[in-house]
Amino acid sequence: MCGVEDLPDSLLLSVFCWLDLQDLCAVSTCCQIWARVGWDELLWKSLFLRHFDLPSSAAMPEDADSWRLEFRRLYEDTPCIEAVKLTAHTDEVLHVAFSQDGSRFASCSKDCSVKVWDGHSYELLHSEDLHNRNWLYSQFSQFSQDGLRLLVSGAKNSPFEMSSGSILIFSLDGFSLLAAAYAEPYDIFGCWFGREAFLSGNIEDFSIFRLSVHFALEKFSYMQRRLLHFRLFNNSYPRMLAIARAHTGEEETMLETDDDYGNKLLIFATGSLTYASHQIGIKFLPAEVFRTLIKLPRVDEGLLERETDGHEDVEEADLEAVEDWPDFQGNVDGPTSLDCLLEFNGQIVGFCLSPDHRYLFVNCRAWAPDTQIPDPTHPPPISNIITLHEVDLWSLERGNHVRISEKTEFRRFLGHKAFTPEDRCFFMFMDASHSLLSSGSEDASAYVWDRHYGACVATLLHHDVVNSVALHPTRHGVLVSASDDHILRVWHPRSLPRHDG
Repeated sequence: MCGVEDLPDSLLLSVFCWLDLQDLCAVSTCCQIWARVGWDELLWKSLFLRHFDLPSSAAMPEDADSWRLEFRRLYEDTPCIEAVKLTAHTDEVLHVAFSQDGSRFASCSKDCSVKVWDGHSYELLHSEDLHNRNWLYSQFSQFSQDGLRLLVSGAKNSPFEMSSGSILIFSLDGFSLLAAAYAEPYDIFGCWFGREAFLSGNIEDFSIFRLSVHFALEKFSYMQRRLLHFRLFNNSYPRMLAIARAHTGEEETMLETDDDYGNKLLIFATGSLTYASHQIGIKFLPAEVFRTLIKLPRVDEGLLERETDGHEDVEEADLEAVEDWPDFQGNVDGPTSLDCLLEFNGQIVGFCLSPDHRYLFVNCRAWAPDTQIPDPTHPPPISNIITLHEVDLWSLERGNHVRISEKTEFRRFLGHKAFTPEDRCFFMFMDASHSLLSSGSEDASAYVWDRHYGACVATLLHHDVVNSVALHPTRHGVLVSASDDHILRVWHPRSLPRHDG
């Protein structure tokens, strides 16, 4: 008479393949034979594909060792445990962002404050009330590359300037105000152009949009330089600016390039068919642009502080103006002064860059197939399903215009949703790390995907719309989410001990 320990490996594998993760780990501790069978690669591959709902064609990354260790990576290193709940805000929290070293993160809210938190203990370091700046609310923040300054943008509280906003630059040493810039409309948001320079823009004469570079230099007087101007059609304008390092062809040198003096890509959301953003525009900015704009040597070169006469310096930069963009007929396949134009055939509700600036991730709510737009002031209905597209910026050729669809080779991430109609649609801010991708959603959840497999590995619950997420840049698997429920939640992976707070 034989016992279960005498069963052949093939029969044990047939039984084990029906087990879930917990049961498989449990039976593998029973004896050496079951442990050996329980570590079988084909068994773990089958469990991996079934657990994360992946096709049989899924392949491991080149640097992966085994399917079992891949399962462990996705299971243990994904943000899924609510470690801390931060309740200092008194209204909807709209945005959250980490500094590049992860030592701090900032949050913006409809309570018209910006708060700075410790990135490890999650203690509140500073809270700035912006009502005295005549703001209605704060909506976006971004740390400078060196972590010494914080850019904050918000909407103005004025019945005469319903669509206008402003951008403030604070020094994190004492939180003193360094510079301020006008922004119209307010959803231009602004972004850092270098360590001490930032971008803003405004509409002039209802037909031109001026994009400007501002310098918040503690040793110099405040300066402003015009960078580009766009001729507006169909009430559309650039929204949600981002600056990426341009690809030089040598991946190992990308992260070492000086942030101020390297080649850059200006990336923004816009549209030529309707005022609602449905395209991504990309403009190449050569390295010479920054020196042309500043036209001043550095402090360490011996220049004394420049005296100011109280007048704003708006000298035009020596850079090609985008006068003919977009084409008057709205033909995205026609000639344009932009280096690349991506058509998404739907309303863009957010985008972000990968840490190495190679990939652009875009949230889009699709239009119906073959949609026609007879009136630019009335965008077509949009889907409740958000599709997150991955675009390889290194694969784009300058001068090309790409229509992003299900047939393109770029990958897509699915699972999150939105319900507001096309005329009240808003941005949901995303974030990406080396291996993870995350986005907010209107179904009171934040979603986390593994970038390699495209699998949704976590759904993080709130009580209301999740507007923004931020992945910790140095503590893998730590994420902060911001919601309309007035709460910031800090999520830890299973591999990180629960926070004492």
